[in-house]
Amino acid sequence: MKEKLPLWVRIVFGFCLAILLVSFVNVGISLFYENPEYEDFCGKTPTSFFGNQTDCELEGGIWQPYMEPRPVESSSGYCDFYVKCQEEYDKANEPYQRNAFVILAIIGFGSIVGGLFVQILTLRVMLLASGTINVLIGVIRDLEDRTLVFITLGILIALGIYLVIRHARK
Repeated sequence: MKEKLPLWVRIVFGFCLAILLVSFVNVGISLFYENPEYEDFCGKTPTSFFGNQTDCELEGGIWQPYMEPRPVESSSGYCDFYVKCQEEYDKANEPYQRNAFVILAIIGFGSIVGGLFVQILTLRVMLLASGTINVLIGVIRDLEDRTLVFITLGILIALGIYLVIRHARK
């Protein structure tokens, strides 16, 4: 005769599997969908100190004057080498984060839907929890594109409500 695991063990095991599934999906995205690397746009930190605007601009930096109070008496500002490259990096990173959000939203919602139809409690907990966490991670990654996130979440919520109602009627 088989001994059934207690309810709490099945639920905890489902959450453990959910964490593993979330990790698997996120590592998969980083492994198979290459993200822009900051160093490819901004390189290494300059080792020289540029204490004046002329030297800074000759080396490709942008002189930023200090606001009062100044941290250093002898200097009126500092040389920022990262303003230009940061903008380029951000432009390359925006579509990556948007696409990662879409991937996570689709996988997450698919997991949630699968969790509605699976009869085994541990798998149901795993799919519902991992789906929710993956959607949440996607939202956090793409907060810059709030309109897309808002619309996508609205669609996912509407579809989820529809599926729950449809499932409950059967």
